[in-house]
Amino acid sequence: QLTHPAPPCSWRRSADDSADGMIIYDDRSWFKLIFAWTGSVLPNIWILLLVWVGIVSLSYYFLDLEDLKLGTDEGSMLGGTMSFLLIFRANQAHARYWEGRTQISWFFSDLRDFLMFLSLYLKGGARQMVWDSGAKKRHSVPEDEHDVLARKFRVDTARLCIAFAVLLKSHTRMQLDGYCFGSISKETKWDLDWDRLRLRQLLKDWEFQLVDARIGTFGKPNTTEAFVKQFKGRYDEGPPDDWPAEFKVDTKPMARAHLAVAYLLKEQLMENMNDPLNSLPHGIKERMIPLLANYLKSALCSFEAVSVIMGTPLPLPYA
Repeated sequence: QLTHPAPPCSWRRSADDSADGMIIYDDRSWFKLIFAWTGSVLPNIWILLLVWVGIVSLSYYFLDLEDLKLGTDEGSMLGGTMSFLLIFRANQAHARYWEGRTQISWFFSDLRDFLMFLSLYLKGGARQMVWDSGAKKRHSVPEDEHDVLARKFRVDTARLCIAFAVLLKSHTRMQLDGYCFGSISKETKWDLDWDRLRLRQLLKDWEFQLVDARIGTFGKPNTTEAFVKQFKGRYDEGPPDDWPAEFKVDTKPMARAHLAVAYLLKEQLMENMNDPLNSLPHGIKERMIPLLANYLKSALCSFEAVSVIMGTPLPLPYA
């Protein structure tokens, strides 16, 4: 298994010339703020900007040389009106950014609280009872069958929650270009395959096949061996040269991968719910299940909110 964390990719734009991050600025320098490169749109429009500056400069020089005037009006409403509309659009974009940032924070907070309360409510067996009591000889008490079942439940829910978080990252890679416009770049596919490798190590084989089929089919093997061969020793090199520039993505409406993982988490809750007859002594009392289910519901709502923000274009004000 690949256990090292994902480092910054050298084949992508570095932090000094990337348009993929926020603007990091020094509030003591207005010059650096105005001409910030990182996080701004300049890396994407600098060529068009230079062309526009050239056209405007040549036009001004020609008019001055020939002593020509384009009309007799000293002023126009166009500049003021456009500035007014751009301010509204900038405010909308800022509000949407903060909404997305808040939803992501709520998502991870809900997953964290879900695991915390699950661990607190899970009864376990004899060893867990001694452990919870704080007895000094708690290490000497062997695990019974209820401890084993409780430990398995904790492991399963923990790995599924991590997979849920990984899917939030992979979904943001796919949502706009892939699920809305039907294709992703080979660079995005490379990052997506790294996420799929992480999922492959977190999920059982049948779980991964269920989840991966809802991410997208790309005509390549999705086994652990295939992913390890793809990334081992060459993660920073980026996608191979023989890859196509774009990969097609199915845009038909369907249940996406995060819904499959949410279902598996709820299935774990139901399978380990202890009813009034004490049929599962190691499990969670049935009256605690709604609280845990609400945390999952809240995490799903945050996930969907992020998806909506990415997939819905900003409307032009007063359009």
